[in-house]
Order: sequence, then structure tokens, then C-alpha cells
Amino acid sequence: MSQSRDAADVLAVELRDVDFTYPNGKRALRAVSVAIPNGEVCAVVGPNGCGKTTLFKVILGLVPPERGSARLLACDPEDRDVLGRVGFMAAEMPQSLLLTVREFVSLHETLQPGFDRALAEELLDAFSLGDVGDYMVSELSHGMRKKLQFVAAVSHRPDLLILDEPFSGLDPSAHLILEETLLELNRAGVTVVFAAHDTGIVESLAGLLLVMGGGSVLEVGAPTELLARYAATNVREVYVRASGAVGEVSRRIEIARDAISRPVNPEEPT
Repeated sequence: MSQSRDAADVLAVELRDVDFTYPNGKRALRAVSVAIPNGEVCAVVGPNGCGKTTLFKVILGLVPPERGSARLLACDPEDRDVLGRVGFMAAEMPQSLLLTVREFVSLHETLQPGFDRALAEELLDAFSLGDVGDYMVSELSHGMRKKLQFVAAVSHRPDLLILDEPFSGLDPSAHLILEETLLELNRAGVTVVFAAHDTGIVESLAGLLLVMGGGSVLEVGAPTELLARYAATNVREVYVRASGAVGEVSRRIEIARDAISRPVNPEEPT
């Protein structure tokens, strides 16, 4: 990986008191402060709509904070040079993309200085995409598109990877290959920040856990620390307790149970 990093104690990501509101009035981030050290694997967890994707957009300089400040690898996120040191994988790739797999990879090669075509080809093979170069991206399954996104995100050998739901839609084999590839990248010094709903993968990969809810950071710390703090046995329990949603979750579980167990009235139309 790139050897141009600053000293090990420099933060890979730093946000201070960031607010962000969309034009429709939805406030997506509220006074968010985040500090992610270089070399860390940080998992961002929280419910749909809690601000995870907006957080990534602010980190990457795709949207400016309404208030507060953001630093990426000790630089302004809008600095094009620093963006060349970052790999990003969005939660979704448009199915309508009118490119073949080979063209998609070639496009990233032209956009990213330092793109390693040999590495890209090897990773395509590792993720069982080596024989689909002439397929249209639109012909790929959701899981195959996710794998292709990942290959494109890492083939310029970035210092920092930001991945939005990278494990979504992967079969068990691809899931394991991606997990081990991320661990290998981190051993090589790459900082990894990823959002996930699968708390099992969070527990196996993350050294730092960031829990979000309602656009705010509810908790941040090592998973072991948070498990102890909340007397929890897993990350899912940490999230539910940190968000104060224990009662609400229990109430909704009871609603679902009652609905399923309620006898069907034969006189009611089905």
C-alpha cells in the first residue's frame, strides 16, 4: 500500500460538531464528532435512515457540512490529491449502468492515479468475476455488482477505505473472501471504515465501533468496552440499549407475535 502516510498518530477521519440538513428539511446529522485513527477498522452501525450514508458523504467531501468541520487523512476532503488516497464503495450501484464489467474497470483505471490493473484482474478472479468481463453491469446480480464495486474501490491501493454496506447481498463464500481481504488490507496498513447491519461481521472485524441513531453518534469505543458498559453479550444488544430502544423493540415484537398467533376468524374474508 501507499507509503505516503503521515505519522501513525494522525487521524484518518476527523469530524467536529457536524450538522447537515437536506434541502427538503430533513436533518441528517446532528453535532456529529468522530475521530478514527489511522490503521483502524471502524464499523458504523445504526438503523436505516440514521445518517450513516450522509456521514460518509461528508467525510468524502461529496456534501459540505452545514456547520462544523471535516478532515480526511489530515487534509480538506475537497482536496483532489487526498481523494486519490481513498477508496469508496457506495451502498448501491445503478443497475442501468451501460457499461460492461471490463469497461467499468477501465473507467476506474482512467479516473484513479496509481490504479493497479494486475491487482484488479487478480481480485476479479478471487471474487469469481474473471469470466464475466463482457457482461453488462446491468446483467449482474446484486451480489456480483457489490463484488465489482469492491474491486474498483481497492485497485488503486488506497490508504483509507470507506465502504457502505459492503457485505449486503453476498453469498457465504464471497462474504468470507471479502472479510479476509479486508483483514489483509488492514494488516498492510489500510484504514477501513464500513457500515453494516450484520452485527456478526462487526464483531469479527471491527476494533472501533460507532453507534448512530437519529443523526447523532450515540456511542463510540472498542466493541469489548461497549459490551462491558452495557452488560451486553453482542453488538446488537449494545445498539438497542445505547439507543434507548429496548422498550420500543419489545413492544413491536409483541405486536408481531400477537398478529401471527391470533386465530383466524373463519367468518372474516381471507
